[in-house]
Amino acid sequence: MYNLPTKQQDNLQALCTLSDTPKAINPSSLTKLIQDAPDPETALRGVLKSMPSPSHALKIKWHKIIKDIWAAHHPHIPELLNLPIAVKDISHAKALNEAFEYLNIVQNKPLCMIQENKEWLVSPKDVYYLATQLPNLHNQPAIQSESEWQYLPLHRLRNSLKSLRLIRRYNNQLVIVKSRYSRFLELPSVQQYYLLWHADTYHIEWSDYAGIWGDFMRVVQEYLPLLWGACQNKESDLAIDIRQWNKEILETFQPLWQQEGLLDQQPSQSALLSFVRFQSLPTALTQVILKDLFVRFGLIYGEGTIFAYTAPGLQLLNAEHNQDLPCNLDLLQKKAR
Repeated sequence: MYNLPTKQQDNLQALCTLSDTPKAINPSSLTKLIQDAPDPETALRGVLKSMPSPSHALKIKWHKIIKDIWAAHHPHIPELLNLPIAVKDISHAKALNEAFEYLNIVQNKPLCMIQENKEWLVSPKDVYYLATQLPNLHNQPAIQSESEWQYLPLHRLRNSLKSLRLIRRYNNQLVIVKSRYSRFLELPSVQQYYLLWHADTYHIEWSDYAGIWGDFMRVVQEYLPLLWGACQNKESDLAIDIRQWNKEILETFQPLWQQEGLLDQQPSQSALLSFVRFQSLPTALTQVILKDLFVRFGLIYGEGTIFAYTAPGLQLLNAEHNQDLPCNLDLLQKKAR
């Protein structure tokens, strides 16, 4: 067990006194709680539960000392971001659970890969196998496809995990990169979640999964701060109409699309086709951003045309907008202990 320096012990004792913490919760037990927590934010929530409504100033002091104690006990796990997201906030996120299922499948049974038009894809037989195992496809017809491109969620998930270098092609098979996978398993859940989010947001080409609206989505992804800004000043659990959300996004990005010439009639298109493509753009925004990203990562929930942001989801979007969050893909590099 990590022994606190004398000054840190004194500071912890002083905070316990200032916070009127019950005698049963002493500095030693708090230290163990902090050290055993999977991340600093979970530790903070656990500590604050043991005391009667601390002031904002005291919460800030607790946050700092808890981060210091946790970091000292976990020197091999650098802190990725300062977000009040706990393990329970992301434990049911589809993106996290699907990534683990996919990785577990590949670890137990390397998948066959074939080359199509100079691109390496998972074989149709193994695509069918994955489609019957992963939860995001359980409700879809289990029909063997001719190409991995017919199952866009699988193709996108593979590319996301590949960008983290957790999987790779070796001898015409998709296999686990053992050292990085082992490192990934050692990380706290919140950091695993953040790495997956960052890969899917910044290292995957959304245009590949947007069909005829790919060039529009390319511009959105190039100007992500505008997307995060459009999600500002929202309240969690407040019903929002998808049509209103789409209208706000269209108004935000229309000048950029116009600047790129995407709203002009293209040489290969008729005026009618150009008009229809723009008018149906909300379909792509809803699918690629709301469903394939926000829903999968637990940022929103809802049914039909109504959704609401989750509190952790807003915390993440606000942090993306207001902070310079790190990439840290190299966090999975094995380090000497």
